[in-house]
Amino acid sequence: MEVESKVRLEPGEEDRLASTLKQLAIAPGEPARQRDVYYKERGFRDRVQGPGSYLVRVRYTDAGTTLNMKRLTAQDGVWEETETSVGRGEVAESIIQAIGAEHAVTVAKVRRMATVDDLEVIIDEVDDLGTFLELAVETDDDTAAARAKIDAFLGTLGIAPERVELRGYPTMLLEAQGVKFSVK
Repeated sequence: MEVESKVRLEPGEEDRLASTLKQLAIAPGEPARQRDVYYKERGFRDRVQGPGSYLVRVRYTDAGTTLNMKRLTAQDGVWEETETSVGRGEVAESIIQAIGAEHAVTVAKVRRMATVDDLEVIIDEVDDLGTFLELAVETDDDTAAARAKIDAFLGTLGIAPERVELRGYPTMLLEAQGVKFSVK
């Protein structure tokens, strides 16, 4: 399971965050461009997306291409996730389309990432959405402990809990297109 939280950064806030991370000896890596192409079952726009709903993603980066499946759980900000490398993303996309899935949304971003123990500290500049701090922890089953770790780190950064966004970027973009989501 992947447990994640995001915080939209206001103009100028990224510099303050970078300073705080530096004081904590956390240095996000060099910027890397990612293009994530998401697919869903045909007709998904006509139904509320809830627990069990999935997204299939082909992620293109300079380092390679991956195929990923994310499935919504009944907990906000928690996804079941499976991922593998693929040789040619365009072939994976052709297969996904051939079995009847339709393009849902494409998320393009520039990502800088650091890891502190099992906590991923990510700064994303997302096309059409803005700049975000994302914190993520992979866990087998203890989502409460993962959430507590993320929340504690947000507190260390001085970020108020009410600023936390639990939706993923594809969900934010799809909701802007009128797609409905619910964890109930």
